[in-house]
Amino acid sequence: MCAMDKEKHLFTSFSTAFPDFADEAIAEWDVVEEWYNKRKLPMPPKPYDNRPDVICLTSTGRKIGLELKSWLNEDQIAEAKRHERIEDNLRQAIGKQPENTTQNIDYIWLFPSEVRFNVTDADEFRKQLFIMIEEVDKEWVTKDKWEREHMDRASDLRAFPILAKYLSYIEFHPTRRSQRKVRWITFPARARAYRPRDMRDTLAQALLSHRADKRYEHLAQYTHVDQVYLLVHYDFNAFVYNNPFDEPGFKFREAADFARQALGGDTGFFCRVFLLNALDGEEEAYRIA
Repeated sequence: MCAMDKEKHLFTSFSTAFPDFADEAIAEWDVVEEWYNKRKLPMPPKPYDNRPDVICLTSTGRKIGLELKSWLNEDQIAEAKRHERIEDNLRQAIGKQPENTTQNIDYIWLFPSEVRFNVTDADEFRKQLFIMIEEVDKEWVTKDKWEREHMDRASDLRAFPILAKYLSYIEFHPTRRSQRKVRWITFPARARAYRPRDMRDTLAQALLSHRADKRYEHLAQYTHVDQVYLLVHYDFNAFVYNNPFDEPGFKFREAADFARQALGGDTGFFCRVFLLNALDGEEEAYRIA
């Protein structure tokens, strides 16, 4: 989804969840690029030509701008995307996985090292991986019965130098009742320690940073809108890459109450501040200042 389509989707979600956000009906609206193009209006001077993200006209003729900002922890996103790139490189090196014909292995988890992959190693990586799988499978029957029923972690990869270059260790999980035939060589789901305060700290930091951003100090004046609102949203990226905002007894309504306390009624350079849960099927919005 391109940036413009995302902005349209977010505003549609917001206006559906909170139709009275401007205290009156919205007669028309567009994302900022289309607002000026459709009406053949001159663009404001830089750097105000691409702000605010959405411009609305109310039923009484008031012009309201909305700046859309994300509730995100950029460090978490960067870390998660770095892991995704590493895993994608290894998947490409493995290529199309053959059917699992091992006698004793159900599935395999690879645990990558933080190393940039050299594509010239791809063929040897795949070759060494399948040689190792074959060896582990053959040796499985030599184990004691109780060992055969448990996962085997291979952390000493010195016999396979290309695997050792890119992997910290490999886990081989035994076959029990059924055996995976496809996508049996994979990566474990990335787990991180979850602290309930993490998502609250991220939200508070985002709100305090956005409201004091000097880029919006004179935005209404230069874009000729009557008011500028701040809309902070929790979307799919926040859901995938950040700690969840909810916990037992703390849902989105409680997150809005927390955000309201964090702002303390101070909207900074905005007239109003709103919080939106933009996850499909869970849309919910509150005014927090």
